[in-house]
Amino acid sequence: MARPKKQLPFQELDYDDYFTTAELVAIYRKLKELEQLHGWDDQCFLVRFILGTGMRVGEVAGLRISDCGPDRVTVRTSDIHTEKTKTGKIRIVRIMPELLPHYQFKVSKGWQRDDEYLSKGMCKRTLQRWWDDVIREAGVRSRSIHKGRDTYATHELASKRLDLLAVKCQLGHTMDSDVTLKYYTHIPPDYIYSDGEPEWRGEA
Repeated sequence: MARPKKQLPFQELDYDDYFTTAELVAIYRKLKELEQLHGWDDQCFLVRFILGTGMRVGEVAGLRISDCGPDRVTVRTSDIHTEKTKTGKIRIVRIMPELLPHYQFKVSKGWQRDDEYLSKGMCKRTLQRWWDDVIREAGVRSRSIHKGRDTYATHELASKRLDLLAVKCQLGHTMDSDVTLKYYTHIPPDYIYSDGEPEWRGEA
């Protein structure tokens, strides 16, 4: 007999796990600076890609150039060795407008070089290190790549750019799951948008 899923009470959520508006502004401003320097292209793109798609780090590591379309990617989680609930699936992830020019430039370079993987086949540990390097340069408290995914979902829902169903599809949650509701719809708007609006988008 299967055990019932443990419910996570609202009061146990740690809001400090999510990037705030001020932190996102700092990250995007630093991205603009770092992108002008030699050797930071891949690191900066990774941060933009995670914050602009909400994809898992394992999915990014396994994303092939052949699965990259003009404004969306096909995620084949059967290629990712994760727990059983995340294998054998295919979903379409839409590229957010502020990420689109960076994404299209990156993909075009991959096509020109005949790359197989978007992230050059780097392992999850390397991608996490790239992420940490950028976050540290921005002077923002370190969080895992997965917290960037959580931040993406939270901001999209709070800003009402995407509805609950769209966010569930982007994240790859099962359609009958309450995961999206449980984790991403109870963050106080005042915590996320201290100034009332998601001004970090202007920094993208």
